[in-house]
Formats: sequence, structure tokens, C-alpha cells
Amino acid sequence: MVMSTAAKVEHIREQIRAQGDRWSQQQATIIRAFLECDGHVGAQDLHANLLAQGHKIGLATVYRMLRKLETLGFALVHYFDEVQQHFEATGFDEEHHDHLICTHSGEIIEFHHEEIEERQRKIAMDLGFTLEGHVMMLYGLSPEAQKSKEIDFDSHMSRGHGPQNNRVEHASPIERFEATKTKIQERGEKLSKTREKILHFICHHQPHWTPQSLMISMRKDSLEFGQATLYRALSWFEEHSVLVKQNFTKGRVVYELAESAGEHHDHLICKETGEIIEFFDAELEKLQDDVARSYGYILQHHRMELYGKRFGSKN
Repeated sequence: MVMSTAAKVEHIREQIRAQGDRWSQQQATIIRAFLECDGHVGAQDLHANLLAQGHKIGLATVYRMLRKLETLGFALVHYFDEVQQHFEATGFDEEHHDHLICTHSGEIIEFHHEEIEERQRKIAMDLGFTLEGHVMMLYGLSPEAQKSKEIDFDSHMSRGHGPQNNRVEHASPIERFEATKTKIQERGEKLSKTREKILHFICHHQPHWTPQSLMISMRKDSLEFGQATLYRALSWFEEHSVLVKQNFTKGRVVYELAESAGEHHDHLICKETGEIIEFFDAELEKLQDDVARSYGYILQHHRMELYGKRFGSKN
């Protein structure tokens, strides 16, 4: 039986009160408007909807309520782009789905693909994990975007374009360093001696790290840089697409080197220890491309993270 919006609001109210928090009519108004949104909504869009309905509620109040719902398990937050967070209602026995996003228009399509789900479970099992959840977002150009960019779908695909042709190439640390350094120089950017030393160390360091763990490791190798200097360098590398910031677990941001041409990998994250395992699966890549093609999309890139626990875990 499908729950009504009123029943969902009442259920959320009970959960909020059970935590000893206050309940107000303003909270009910925000939650009701959120639940009645179709699909995914940003805090600013939800705030605009409330204002249009005549509710004088501040944007900060709306954002805090959405974050509260996320904490309680009634909202999922998605980062479909680097500009805005999108929230989606959950926690009421909805069918699981993944997302296909147009990089030109921002259109979001929800889909479910059982072969992909089964392949993800097998990958986790082969790596010694029980799969407990995943995040998968496919990014590409919709048929409308292709028209506006004057791209012919059939001829584009016949030339063999698409992520399914990518291969994982494990370059050595020195090869990664030289390739990254060359890429920076080809863009006309200057790599200072300090940044070059930090980049050299990063290329020889473990794949995923926090700024704090990187600084500790550098000091063990007698590389002394002040915290401000390191953070400025990391910010510069991120701005110039040398580093990618990942947020696999709440409150723990890690960095990794951006993928170079011909390289690609996805991630399996242990929910207990935070361990991050990189993997590549050609069959899964093909299935993702098949999904995009079925909607007339040209797949450009994707983000996929598997979350699980190791076999034999007691928790």
C-alpha cells in the first residue's frame, strides 16, 4: 500500500520527536513540499516553491531541514554536478534506481537495470565483499543536446566512441609524474619547485589519502612543508584537474590523481574500515553504455562506488 504524503509527514514527525527534537508547523510545511516534489530538488528550488506558495521561510531553514531529513534517512543527497546538491525523498520502500544525467541540460532520468545490479554483486563477491549498496551516475548527451551540438548519434557510435573502449593502464609512479607534469606544462601553466616536489611525492604515494595523512607521510620522508603551503598546492592541483576530491564516507574527504587518457577505474569502499579498492570491469562498462544508448544518450563518463563489508565481518 502506497503511503499518502500526510502519512509520510506524520511518520517523519514521530522520528523527529523520538529524538527529543522540537516539531513545528514550519517543519511540516517544508517536509510536505519536499515530498510532493517530482524526483530531485535543490534547496534553492524548494525554497522558491515555498515562496511561490506564500510561505515566508528562509533558505537556511530549508537547507537545515533537508540535512535533517538526510540524517534521519528520509532524503538522499546527490552531487549530479559541481554547482548544486540535489535531494531525493527516500525511506518509504521505493524501488531502487540509478541516474542518467545530461551534461548539457541537466535532465535526470531514473532507471533500474538488473544485469548491472547482478554484475555489481559479483564484482564485490570476487573481491571478498558482501555488497550492501552503491552509487551510480551516468553522464552523457541527450538526443536534444546532440541536436543542439549538431552531433549525429549513429555516426558517432559507428566510429567507436564511448567509455566502453577505455582500458586500465597501470603506469609506474615516475610515468604518472612525468605525464602529469607534461600535461600541466602543455596547458601553459607553471609548476613551481614546491608544487613539483609535492606532485612527485603524491605520484609515489598510496592512491587515496587525506591532506593530514599526506603531510605525516611527507614528514617521515623529511619533506617539510607548512600546512598552509600544502593546502594551497592541493587547491591548485584540484583547480587544474590534477587531483580529484572524493567523499566516499561522510566527514572524510580523500584525494586521488585524476585519470589520464586511457585510464579508468571505479571504487569499492569497505563500510567498516573505509578501505578503498580500485577495480575495472569491462562487462560492467559495456552494460552502462548499453543503458545510455537505450535512451539515445552518448555516454561521456560515469561515477560508480560500491559499498560493502568483507566476508566474515561480525558487524
